[in-house]
Amino acid sequence: MPITSLEEVVRYQTQINKFLASNGIRDLVGDYGEFIVHSAIGGEKQSAVNPGFDIKNDKYGRVEVKTRKYELKQDGSVKKENRAVGFKGKENNFDWLAHVILDTDFKVVSACLAKYDEVWPEVQRTKDKVGFATSSKLPSSIDITETLKGAQIEFNKSI
Repeated sequence: MPITSLEEVVRYQTQINKFLASNGIRDLVGDYGEFIVHSAIGGEKQSAVNPGFDIKNDKYGRVEVKTRKYELKQDGSVKKENRAVGFKGKENNFDWLAHVILDTDFKVVSACLAKYDEVWPEVQRTKDKVGFATSSKLPSSIDITETLKGAQIEFNKSI
């Protein structure tokens, strides 16, 4: 059903905001990335107030999930931002970074896991951010794109 007015947008957005809040979702992009990474690798999802990492996993230890979604611009073009940001206060607080990129429709474009010891120097060098081109090429980097795409399909069936 196409949306035809700003009034409709406000009404739908109000319903969406209530749904998100009632399900403990504060940041749709970030939380969605965490849900699908958790679905893919398992482990214990941490509470939103945990300052250091998002998932505790038997294989990877403390996993910090950083998700970026491409931005749809007014002219219909797409801004393909892929830098993981928001690392202030995270020093020594995670073992692996799960770097996830979503398209404008929230579909997984690419994803990797990279060890903290290799990611952190890049984060410091670039002032608290790291591009996917960098994190995905680190020696420890593991491409989890297809794994996340499968987990996303299964996760979306469950909701």
